Amino acid sequence: MMTDDRFYEEILKDATVEGAPKIVSPDPVEFNNKIYAKQRRDRLADCINDYFNDEDVSPRQFYEELLAELDEAREYHQRHADRYTDVMSLMKGHRDVTL
Repeated sequence: MMTDDRFYEEILKDATVEGAPKIVSPDPVEFNNKIYAKQRRDRLADCINDYFNDEDVSPRQFYEELLAELDEAREYHQRHADRYTDVMSLMKGHRDVTL
């Protein structure tokens, strides 16, 4: 089983140029941010490798699917941004006039 000190050193080894720092008491927020950043990067690598290790997937297909995902994410967030704008407008007293 890995000790806490060894675990911290393993996580932080890429964060320093001259090797793992001596861990005394890591800042939990910074520590968690580094763990999350490493996990996020690993997930990206897994996704890219999944595409490139599949012989049936062309570079063009990877490119097109990546663009499609980016576009879908942009549209999703734009819809939510528009909803926030509508609520803010209502809160400021801007309402449709109905007679």
